[in-house]
Amino acid sequence: MGELRKINAEELQGILRNHFRWLETKGGEGHKADLSDVDLRGALLGSADLREVSLGRANLYRAFLYGADLRGVDSRDADMQKTDLRKADLRDADLSEADLSEAILRGADLRGTNLSLANLYKSDLREALLDDANLSGAFIIDTKVHSRSDLIRVKNLHPQSVSGFLFDKEDDEWVRREWDTRNARTNQGLGPHEISKIGFYLTDITSLRQVGQVLALIDFLAEGVRIALTADFESFEEFSFRVMRPELYHTQEDPFAARLTRIEMGSISGTVMVLTVVTTIILGLLKVLVKHREKTAELNILADSIEREDALAIIESPATSQALKRQAHEVIKNSFGELADPVDLRVQAAVAVVNYSATSWNAMQKNTGGEIQIDGQPFDLPDDGIIEADDYATSVDTDKED
Repeated sequence: MGELRKINAEELQGILRNHFRWLETKGGEGHKADLSDVDLRGALLGSADLREVSLGRANLYRAFLYGADLRGVDSRDADMQKTDLRKADLRDADLSEADLSEAILRGADLRGTNLSLANLYKSDLREALLDDANLSGAFIIDTKVHSRSDLIRVKNLHPQSVSGFLFDKEDDEWVRREWDTRNARTNQGLGPHEISKIGFYLTDITSLRQVGQVLALIDFLAEGVRIALTADFESFEEFSFRVMRPELYHTQEDPFAARLTRIEMGSISGTVMVLTVVTTIILGLLKVLVKHREKTAELNILADSIEREDALAIIESPATSQALKRQAHEVIKNSFGELADPVDLRVQAAVAVVNYSATSWNAMQKNTGGEIQIDGQPFDLPDDGIIEADDYATSVDTDKED
């Protein structure tokens, strides 16, 4: 950082008045404030309208910005150590490479904020809104967050960074209890713990990204079904948290989580080891789905790639007929045994995961070639097994007669 410009309080207020005029007139009058490379240490800017101000490389050490409107500001590489940003609006701001160590961001709106490569050492993000915040490469050590659910929709959070967050004691205790419960149910319902294989063979791969997408799809399928049967959740949103962000809930550390055991290059192939009970249920649910030719507008998404976030809308409101639910429940009960409450949600979640995964694989297969096999059987949902939304009412009416 080079030498900083120094301005007094009167100059700062004049710059901000001109900036506010610029905002009011949409650029017709006044001037956009450029406070980049300015020394603003200890500045008192509580509730100030600083939208779109340039603050790159500025020094805001211990500045008071409580409740300030900082939407769209450019604060790249700024020194914001110990800055008070409580309840500040930082939507779509660029704070990449900013030093936010020990900054107070409690209750701040950080939706869409770019925090890539930012220093968040000992910063306080409790009660902050973090949807779509970009945490790529951020330095996260002793960073305070209220609960894991606050991090569900952040972008580019590396799994290894999760250990750098300090969650509230109640959240940590709940996660430990849920981990114990989940694994107790696994031991009870998924034993004896025989292992099966989900194999894949890809013939038309053009990038390693495609391989990653296939592996993510298989993980989503196997772990989604396992979590549906064993985890604690009371809504589809809570269930999606477990599947979308396994690193937050330590589900990937479960003794019986899916494991990649082999991958070979060339015409790429590999094997993922999964509990036999899980693969049996997946194949059983696939047969039920094909039989009922079940497909509605909510589930009719053919994606070129699989992203866990894409599945949220699918899982939140799966539309499945009563007959399908009954038969799916029978498939699960015959392999797993009785489910813990909420039984209906667990069945619908497992069906939604299998349906979404098979549909996505149908679309992905057009680009990757090859196949996915579960215990030697192909994993797909034939196109002729999919009904249009107009036919759904007929399917439901038929179900009522069962």
